[in-house]
Amino acid sequence: MKLTRAQIEEIKASFSEEKRPHLVFYIELIHHAEATLDDGWIKVEERLPDDEISVMAFDSSKGSIFIAHRFYNEWFLREDGAFIQVTHWRELPPPPI
Repeated sequence: MKLTRAQIEEIKASFSEEKRPHLVFYIELIHHAEATLDDGWIKVEERLPDDEISVMAFDSSKGSIFIAHRFYNEWFLREDGAFIQVTHWRELPPPPI
């Protein structure tokens, strides 16, 4: 559920002045969470994974999903070290038990 600016203002008005800064922080946090939780894919413009952590990565130029990692601001395929152009990424699922 995305909140409109009017809904945010209405919620803010219902809180006391001293609590409003905290409310704005939580609303922004919720918006960020909604953007990343819709389908699990995170835009590289919004956030990047830590260097050298394997993630699922989508290369829009190839239209493919790979297991990749970042190193010095470049994306590499985990299997052979080839460069890829990543637009979205997500954490790897846990292994089966």
